[in-house]
Amino acid sequence: MSREAQSRTGRSLLRWVLAAEHGVTGPVGVERDAFGKPFVAGMPWFHFSLSHSGDLVALAVDVLPVGVDIQRIGAANPDVGKRYFHPEEWASVAERAGADRTYRFHALWALKESYTKHTGQGLRTRLDSFVVQDGKSGDSRESGEGSDFTARTARGEPLPVRLLLRRQGASHVLAVCTDAAAPREDPLWVPHEVPGGALTPPEP
Repeated sequence: MSREAQSRTGRSLLRWVLAAEHGVTGPVGVERDAFGKPFVAGMPWFHFSLSHSGDLVALAVDVLPVGVDIQRIGAANPDVGKRYFHPEEWASVAERAGADRTYRFHALWALKESYTKHTGQGLRTRLDSFVVQDGKSGDSRESGEGSDFTARTARGEPLPVRLLLRRQGASHVLAVCTDAAAPREDPLWVPHEVPGGALTPPEP
């Protein structure tokens, strides 16, 4: 799917959620803040984030800042991992083998990008300046699809966020980062597949 089609599908998903959840059926004014993070004008209680990969587009919305990232599960690139991951995270990838190692690499990448989109800073934030870790044990070497993850700074200070992870089909992984103060219910996330690249967004 072309970038233009991905963008159109993202806008259609956003209009669909606004209509279904908030009764907004008129034109939607999307603006960007000083760091380029999009927001809906006049709706400070409505936060959203979009991501796309190939024929998949994902939208997450919440009442507090939210970030979503979807990644295609491909090869785990050691040079990229060593350069961008915190050493603790890279160790949790390197100690695995085969498909488990590949999945862990892309799961961490998606989780970390969802955090940078949650903050609105994007890649202005160094990816090795914070550590994603399992929410139950605090051990970044553990994997736990569908479970909560947390994050801390490289100096060990906890970050006030919650991260969620799940597989999207056989080929992609999806991560969402929400504010720790957000309601405990999962944020609304809408992954949408466009078969064969044809633009078929849901109707409100």
